[in-house]
Amino acid sequence: MDRAERRIVAFTAGSHGLVHTYELSIPILLTVWIAEFSTTAATLGLVSTVGYGLFGVGALPGGILVDRFGSKSLILACLGGMAASFLLVSVAPNLLALALAIAVWGVTASVYHPAGLSLISKSVDRRGTALGYHGIGGNLGIALGPLATALLLLAFDWRVVAA
Repeated sequence: MDRAERRIVAFTAGSHGLVHTYELSIPILLTVWIAEFSTTAATLGLVSTVGYGLFGVGALPGGILVDRFGSKSLILACLGGMAASFLLVSVAPNLLALALAIAVWGVTASVYHPAGLSLISKSVDRRGTALGYHGIGGNLGIALGPLATALLLLAFDWRVVAA
């Protein structure tokens, strides 16, 4: 891979890791939200299902947007949208606001996979290797995201951790 291709792989692998870090911080935060919002695990399960559901079903409209506007701009919008949604999570005054913030996360995160995979497939000659690195990035987010969230919760209030 040349330098430009390596930059694309690093960008998409890092972004993939962030998507899954945000995604899997939610189950860790659920344990705090039960007490914070005086609710049940079942209700928070519904809240998270809305976010995760939008993350899944939004992939098709996300792919259509990628075809129209391009991968890089949508990956950047995804990253910005996820960050903004977690800022909303951090200031959520009630369960409804929390649910809306998690829904915003799901919608914004949903464009990542179509955008990231499209960018790799169109811009890198050694696609298999690039997709391998991309997968490593996502799996690092899956493994380290919940750990980072849990460790941060030992030292900081959940609102600081979410922000």
